[in-house]
Amino acid sequence: MDKGFLSDGFSRVWRHQRILWWLFVVNLVLGHLSIFAMVSRWAGVLDHSLAADQLYHGFNLGRYIELGMQPGMGFGTASPAIAAFAIVFFVFMLFVTGGILEAYRSPYKISTADFFQASGTWFWRFVRLLIMFVIVLIPVAFAASAIKNWSGDLSDNAAPEKMGFWVDVIGAVVIWFIAMCLRLWFDVAQVHAVATGERAMRRALKRAFSMVFGNFGTVFPLYLVPSLLSLVGMGVILLIWTKLPTAATGVSFVVLELGMLLWLGTRLWQRAGETAWYQRTQVPAPAETVVPPIASLPGEPESGFATGA
Repeated sequence: MDKGFLSDGFSRVWRHQRILWWLFVVNLVLGHLSIFAMVSRWAGVLDHSLAADQLYHGFNLGRYIELGMQPGMGFGTASPAIAAFAIVFFVFMLFVTGGILEAYRSPYKISTADFFQASGTWFWRFVRLLIMFVIVLIPVAFAASAIKNWSGDLSDNAAPEKMGFWVDVIGAVVIWFIAMCLRLWFDVAQVHAVATGERAMRRALKRAFSMVFGNFGTVFPLYLVPSLLSLVGMGVILLIWTKLPTAATGVSFVVLELGMLLWLGTRLWQRAGETAWYQRTQVPAPAETVVPPIASLPGEPESGFATGA
């Protein structure tokens, strides 16, 4: 693995870090809007009440059940709004993907107008690519469900007590690996399409397949390393969050938002690393221009040097 691709990708993320902060702010605003209705309903019931004090300074299960039994209360009532705003953020991310890849391809900082122009140019093509990705994932989803059912049957009927558990663990690792390979394949298809202006997404997928699996040992770490860093970082952040006092809501908010920033940053690192690899290995170097020698006129020396008298 050429570590230069990862470091090059990181430098591109840093150089265009306004993209990261942009995405973070959009996510923060949409997250606030998704729970705004629930917070308003809860405030009307909990403000200046004993139940609020018992839920704020510690988790009182009885008070929470009592609160959830009231009409229009409970986290379940906010599920439609949360899901809707999550879909909005997903569509927004899909929309700006073309602009992000165009920015990471450029050695200079592109203007906002150019960023959104690239985003609009590639949006519907990437929608077609997303549909293809969902179709490819269907067999993987069926395989995951089959492994889950098989592990459950082994847990109930197999003689070794942990047979079902290990089948579940190994199956989850295999499915995770396959899903990562597919995601990497479609990522490189996007990078290739933006770099070449390819309009046919099926041709982009065909070309990306040969590029990814023909250079798998080099390309896969560009996706794996940021993913593992994100998982480890989120584990540490969640561990810190569980140790915070229940009343430290401000600190809890900051810690969890650091987790979101980490997730966005590592995802952008993957895209920048893929772009760096593509530009340095898949784009042919410009051919050297050979200048033919200038023919000498009759009576003149053939070389360019003056002759002595």
